[in-house]
Amino acid sequence: TLAYCGDAADLDELQQVRAIAAVADAIEYFDPLEGKISGYGRFSASDSSEGQDVFYATPDLPQLADIRHSIVDALMSHGVHVAQN
Repeated sequence: TLAYCGDAADLDELQQVRAIAAVADAIEYFDPLEGKISGYGRFSASDSSEGQDVFYATPDLPQLADIRHSIVDALMSHGVHVAQN
């Protein structure tokens, strides 16, 4: 997750359009990401995962932090709330 804006169902149509435009603007000039999977992890089953374990890969992508910063800035400048935690 690069920027969490809440549940998409809670965003009205204008907020959804703004979010899509913001991300498109933010990534327009970045080259495709290159890197590798450096590990993996697991979240144990919970109510929010419908009782299923969740497995994830941990990427090693040097540009990822720059892209995240660009996306968060763009979302906020388009008036889309981004969680800070």
